Amino acid sequence: MAFAVAHAKAHGLRRVIVVIPYLSIIEQNAAEYRRILGPNAVLECHSNVAPKPDADEEEKDRLELVSENWDAPVIVTTSVQFLESLFASAPSRCRKLHRIPRSVVIFDEVQTLPAHLLAPAFSVFRELQRNYGVSFVFCSATQPAFRRTGSLPNDFFAPHELGEIAPDPPSLFRQLCRVEYHLPAANETIDWPALAERLAAQPQVLCVVNLTRHARELWEELHRQRPDDPPPIHLSAAMCPEHRLTLIEEIRHRLRHGQPCRVISAQLIEAGVDVDFPVTWRALGPLDSIVQVAGRCNREGRLPKGHMHVFRPADHTLPRGVYQAAADQAAIVLGSLGQDPQATERLATDPKLFADYFQSLYQVVNTDYARSGETTIQQDREQLRFGQVAAKARVISDEGRPVIVARDSHGKPYAAPLIEEIRARIATPRQPRFTRDALRRPRHT
Repeated sequence: MAFAVAHAKAHGLRRVIVVIPYLSIIEQNAAEYRRILGPNAVLECHSNVAPKPDADEEEKDRLELVSENWDAPVIVTTSVQFLESLFASAPSRCRKLHRIPRSVVIFDEVQTLPAHLLAPAFSVFRELQRNYGVSFVFCSATQPAFRRTGSLPNDFFAPHELGEIAPDPPSLFRQLCRVEYHLPAANETIDWPALAERLAAQPQVLCVVNLTRHARELWEELHRQRPDDPPPIHLSAAMCPEHRLTLIEEIRHRLRHGQPCRVISAQLIEAGVDVDFPVTWRALGPLDSIVQVAGRCNREGRLPKGHMHVFRPADHTLPRGVYQAAADQAAIVLGSLGQDPQATERLATDPKLFADYFQSLYQVVNTDYARSGETTIQQDREQLRFGQVAAKARVISDEGRPVIVARDSHGKPYAAPLIEEIRARIATPRQPRFTRDALRRPRHT
């Protein structure tokens, strides 16, 4: 943000747009920007935003118009909102596009850009940069290989199109090294009981696995082994957002006060969430995911070195598709490092390792929408088939089914009061029983 504001001032640009992949970190970043830049300078645009409870209808209408038009100096939004708006075919989704020219666009955790959208997204980014005065900033501790090479397609950027902001990235990586990696030997596996025993020996430890099922099984085993200790915390995407946010705050509270804090999590905590564990474990998976989990270890640098353990579960089941391909490439990279401490230190100090990894990955996965018998997004764009482009350029292909949580198992009334209020309403032509404002109402506590 410091670079973006200075760059916008130097070149007379209109606004800064911050694109963040996860709702779990967008609110903490927006709050920090408001603290520094002022509350009226920052607009959040994502599915969790709700007007203040005391806002009148005029204020709600103004906020809705500002959100739809992105009319603020600093916009904080999600990858879903930004990317899908670029390829949208509906006027309501395209209304904000005229605010993007002459802006600085920051992509935080840029390694999470969906592989199947890279080619069309890069094409649009290049157009915006060349003809609409847009500057892009790609941020990540695991910078992907977006530069074009002999083995990567022309959709990627030419070497002269990308530049490092930091003057000496390798030196910066060495100075900021805060963890020591421990990698598994070739063909070494560990089952849940043995891993739970290792985790139980640490009062504060985070373990991230590849599947929700694995998180549940490991949590049950750890709880079984230490029934008298405070229960370990379990996090997964199967939980509702309210539950996850409550647990993340509980984790921070325990860590701050030196209390026992053992966390078993799926992938949702590995990037951007501001927690600081002395010891972390990560099941073998994509290389960027492994290194992102290391970012939750000794995050504040209070220890000489934190300890980051990579392990191969006995049940080494992986999500299919790009995730499995990325995990396979990571296994090759880690296998080439071996067990020597000086070699494994490259994970923490050598950014070229990630460039080589991503370059290998992008050679084996599709970087444009590709299904047998169907056209790609780029082909549809050439033929101006806007509806097909919008349908294929989805960041999340399966939206699932919305669920309203009335109350938790302890009777905490999440949506129950609002449900009763809606049931009691009398619909009129000017006031239907259920509106979009009801979905955006602040959560009950």
